[in-house]
Parts: sequence; structure tokens; C-alpha cells
Amino acid sequence: MKRLSRKHLAQMNQGYFSLDKERLVEVAGNLHKLGLEQLEKLEQTLCDML
Repeated sequence: MKRLSRKHLAQMNQGYFSLDKERLVEVAGNLHKLGLEQLEKLEQTLCDML
């Protein structure tokens, strides 16, 4: 599965999550990965500011 774009994230709704279990787990994993990447970027930005 490709990484989700900002546009795709904005379009997520209840219908999007009525996926089969395997696909839902894959999407959840991708969202988790995206969240970690964003946290790492934020931490780096904050460290650079100090």
C-alpha cells in the first residue's frame, strides 16, 4: 500500500474504515508510521531551535 497523502487523510470517514480486517490493519499500520515520522520531524525541529 502506498503512503497516504494529505488529501487521502482528509477524505477518511466512517465508510473508509468499513474495510476488511486485513486492509484495516494495513491502514492502521501506515497511519502509525506516519505519526511516528511526524513526531520525529517535530522533535528535530525543536532541537534545531534550541
